[in-house]
Amino acid sequence: DCLMNIVERLEMESLVLDVPFVCKSWHKVTCNPQCWRRLDFFRIHPDYSYFDSSSFVSRFLEEYEVRGNFSAFGFLKSVVKLSDRSVTFLALPGCCTMESLLYVADK
Repeated sequence: DCLMNIVERLEMESLVLDVPFVCKSWHKVTCNPQCWRRLDFFRIHPDYSYFDSSSFVSRFLEEYEVRGNFSAFGFLKSVVKLSDRSVTFLALPGCCTMESLLYVADK
């Protein structure tokens, strides 16, 4: 499908914050694990310790109406689940937690 071919080349930030809000069919495409084969968390924010204050997080909280604390590990888990074990590239910041590394390695 042509749309899938385009969407799977987008950065994670666009897959999370832009594409799903265009229309229902585009949202449906982002639910396909093929879109989540390339997970580059480093591009969202290179320093995991400052992840909470990034512009990505601000937009994410606003778009998804998240209340309370943002969990970088929780976000990582949700994106890895979307990939449904189809990840071909993974980039994690060097300062991510052992819990994050173990979770990703298990999945």
